[in-house]
Parts: sequence; C-alpha cells; structure tokens
Amino acid sequence: MDFMGMLMAAARAAADGVVAGQRGGNAGALPFARAAAGAMDDAWRAISGRPVIPGMTEPAGRQLRSIGLSTTQMGAWALPGDALQAALTGISDSRNRILATVSGAAGQIPGLSHLASQLPGIGSLDSVFGVIKVPAQSWQLQVSTDSEAFYFALGAAAFDELRRRSQYVLSAQDRLTRAAAVQGVSVGGETLSVSGAIWLAPHGAGHLDTLRRYGETLRPVTLTTGYGEQLGRWQIASIDDTQGALFRDGAPRKQTYAIEFTRYGEDYQDV
Repeated sequence: MDFMGMLMAAARAAADGVVAGQRGGNAGALPFARAAAGAMDDAWRAISGRPVIPGMTEPAGRQLRSIGLSTTQMGAWALPGDALQAALTGISDSRNRILATVSGAAGQIPGLSHLASQLPGIGSLDSVFGVIKVPAQSWQLQVSTDSEAFYFALGAAAFDELRRRSQYVLSAQDRLTRAAAVQGVSVGGETLSVSGAIWLAPHGAGHLDTLRRYGETLRPVTLTTGYGEQLGRWQIASIDDTQGALFRDGAPRKQTYAIEFTRYGEDYQDV
C-alpha cells in the first residue's frame, strides 16, 4: 500500500473509532485507535526521506485534518497512562511528523507555497487531550471520499436544514389483559438528511452531479461538520432534486434538493 493509501486507512479507522467510542467509550474506541496508529506509523515510514509529489499535498492535508479531528474526539475517552492514550499519542506524533514533511514540501514548490498555510485546520489541533477549541470553517459539511471532498458551503450548495434520525429495534410480546412487554433487540439504522436550494445563476451547476458520482461508487463517505465534529462514515442513500423557475429553454434558475445518508456502521470489518 502506498503513502496515501495508508493515510486513508488511518483516517477511516480514526473516524470509525469516534463512532465506536460514542457507543462503547474507551473500550469501543481502542481497537480503532490502535489500527489508526499502526497505519499512521506505516505512512510516516513510507514518506520519510522521500520526495513529496506536488499533487499529494492537498489530499494529504485533508486526510490529516480528518485524523486530527477524530483523534481529538477520541481523547475524551482516554485516561492518563492507559492504552487508548498511548495509541492517540502515537497517532499525534506520526501526524505531526507527516505534517512537517508535507507542509515543508508545499512551501518549497513554486506555485504551492500557499498550501503550507492552508492545510485545513491541522495547526489548531496541537494537543490530543483536554478541551480544544477547533476553529469554525467556511463550510457547513464536508463529504470526503478516499481521493476528494465535496463541501456544502455558502455560495455553493449550502443546506437550510439538517435532520438526523436514530432507530432502535424493539420486540413486543403481547400479554393477556396487560400492556405488551417490549424488549430492546439491537441498535437500528441511523440516517442523516440535508435539504436546501441552489440558485444556479450565481452558484453554478454540477454540485449534485458530484455527489451522485460519489454515490455511484457504492463506497462510504466520511462526514465532518464545519465546527469540527467527526460524524463517521456513511453511505449516500438517495439524492432528490427539483428544478424550478425555468428559463424558456428549460434551464433551471433554482434547484431544490434533499440528500439522505445512512450510517455505514463502525463494525464493518466484522461483516
């Protein structure tokens, strides 16, 4: 596996660790943190002492930011001196070394020097533990694949409403002359929906086509909010759009949309 492949594997493991930690705390996050630490160490070994390809700088910065956000959130379940803290420290050390290499290369390449200061949000995540204020970004939600990212943002495809729904599977047993006995069976699915409108004249077309292309790969995407919360991995379940205020040739002025994501599940490796 090459450097970017290892970095993506680390980002996926760290994102799944956040979701597992939300449900299982320290014990839930630990195996994913260890997997991410191993992938980050491998990534550092792959890039150490080797020239950085110019086109690698921006996607590497995006993956490093995702890893930093996930590591920060998993730090909430770590205890001083425990295994989770050790794994997160390993992730942070490798990330800082990779960041120094990648950002240094960006500053030395003509035309890419601006990227050294634009690797998004990484510099604000210097510590893994404690309360960390992550600066707000200029976008509402980032949808990341292994190789690229789409941003819901003002001036592009901003959404007006985000709706999140969690389901739990219950089994009911009828009882004579008494209320049914309800037993929890399992954690059900989880969906996240965003809806809004795009005015095509000022903002351009093609936003939803990009998301459709992501959906057609049938691979999960990673969702990250503009205020720094790592939401984990999701599948694009549906994309609906309605075109209105048409020109006489049928071209739309306005495109309203609703997009639904379904939780991928942090236990995917056991399926």
